[in-house]
Amino acid sequence: TAHLFLGYINEAKGDVADAIWEYQTFLDARPGARQAADVTRRIFALRHQEAQQFARHAIANEKNLSPGSYSDSTIGVVYFRATLLPDSLKPLTKGLAVMVVTDLAKVKSLRVVERLRMQELLRELRLSASSAFDSSQAPRFGKLLGAAHVLGGEMALLGTGRLRIDPQLVRAKSGEVSLPDKQSGMLAEFFGMEKRVVYSVLEQLGITLSLAERDSIETIPTQSLDAFLAYSRGIDFEDHGRFDEANAEFSRAIRIDPSFQDARERAIQSQYMIGSESGALTPIETFAAETSSPTDWGVPAVATDRRLQALLNNAGLVRVAGDESSSTEDDTPYTAPAGGESQVIIHGRFDD
Repeated sequence: TAHLFLGYINEAKGDVADAIWEYQTFLDARPGARQAADVTRRIFALRHQEAQQFARHAIANEKNLSPGSYSDSTIGVVYFRATLLPDSLKPLTKGLAVMVVTDLAKVKSLRVVERLRMQELLRELRLSASSAFDSSQAPRFGKLLGAAHVLGGEMALLGTGRLRIDPQLVRAKSGEVSLPDKQSGMLAEFFGMEKRVVYSVLEQLGITLSLAERDSIETIPTQSLDAFLAYSRGIDFEDHGRFDEANAEFSRAIRIDPSFQDARERAIQSQYMIGSESGALTPIETFAAETSSPTDWGVPAVATDRRLQALLNNAGLVRVAGDESSSTEDDTPYTAPAGGESQVIIHGRFDD
């Protein structure tokens, strides 16, 4: 509950990042709390608000941005172009981006720009993912994104029924394009192809993985391509604010693979988001009043004082001589230890 109210306080102060952190900590501790739906909506809207502010500020201050000052450890990932994919497989480009971002974020020496910032920047620039990553726009996009490198590319379904992934890594400082290894295989090999793309990108960046990082990257969210395709469709619907359809797809992914934890988490979030509008937040005072009650607060002070007195007695500490009038026999269920030859008396107040 403390984290919930710290979230209120930080949001009221305009500290969006701190508010998000406090709200998320509250949800992690009490996922079944009655305030969970309201807090989830608030986190979602605040994240979009933060990303939108970032995008607008970057565009307004573009002339003052210097990619040369960006750390080489920063990277952004845009959606791969899907012009050569059938409509049924196009959502895979979003699922691929989410997987790549997740895997790159496991590398301690890298800082991956949040996917939401990329989306808001595209929206503010009125660009599609494909046009943002063409040879003329990619360096500027990386500059605005605050990333030294931008990863994108293309996915295609070949006439033989094989899937091909052509990654491209653009250096924002110089516009130089490097080509991580192309990957191709049958659809069933998609997860292995994604891992090989990640390893090839890391090789291009000159990063050596620790054994723990490599083991973490090897983890895949599901063994089922059908479940992952439903999950990818859910992400696409979620990006467009169609939460009821997103929830249906995440739920479908869970039915196909009940162990698909990422889909389960997004299903809960999208369920909470149904009927809400991103960015439309209830005034903080109203929200705090609606989601709290007297039972959220501690016991009355007098009860707290009695408990502290009981702790004093049970620990063998004694009251100051001459102060017996402030207590009664039923102050505590504990029996105070008998005094010995020497006693320790502590003066002071607990609330100091």
